[in-house]
Amino acid sequence: KAILSSNRNAPFNVESLFQDTDFQATLDRGVFEAMIEGPMLSRLTEPIQRSLSAANLSMANITQVEVVGGAWRVPKVQQILSKFFQENTEKKLVLGQHLNGEEAAA
Repeated sequence: KAILSSNRNAPFNVESLFQDTDFQATLDRGVFEAMIEGPMLSRLTEPIQRSLSAANLSMANITQVEVVGGAWRVPKVQQILSKFFQENTEKKLVLGQHLNGEEAAA
């Protein structure tokens, strides 16, 4: 995920996958995004909506957005979240990248 965030493809290696046979391939960013599109990316905004509901807030109450965690590096994640906050807020919020994502999530 980290390599594919800044490169279009990355080596994929698994040592001793089966009977001491190594597996090597190249993974394309588009293929990776297609693999996670259904199971993960389709649910990306659900926790945001649940959190707002649990806090009795609406998108109108949001003034800033800071995204943390390793998945933030994935360009498709950035695209989906940017679109979500652009379409659902009057202020057209821009996603912040000011914090070190791994340190802030830890």
